[in-house]
Amino acid sequence: NGWITAVTWSPDGEFLFSASHDKEARGWDVETGDCIRIFHGHQGWVTSVCISADGARLVTGSRDKTVRVWDVSTGECDLVLKGHSWWVQSVS
Repeated sequence: NGWITAVTWSPDGEFLFSASHDKEARGWDVETGDCIRIFHGHQGWVTSVCISADGARLVTGSRDKTVRVWDVSTGECDLVLKGHSWWVQSVS
């Protein structure tokens, strides 16, 4: 539950990724409309989302003052970048 704050397409155009106030990012199959992956770990609203050029990594920014790097195929968080003194509003 929560507002969607950002969306981005996968490089191949088959998937859409969304960021939300529910503290999660989600991956969606554009053809079926099914949620194929939930990226859970932020402690605050997820404000932004982008995907690597090869489609293998998702990057999210959050009001929890972190940037997280995720493995798209597993949904696992590979890296948490901490140190911002305020919300992370945008990643690209």
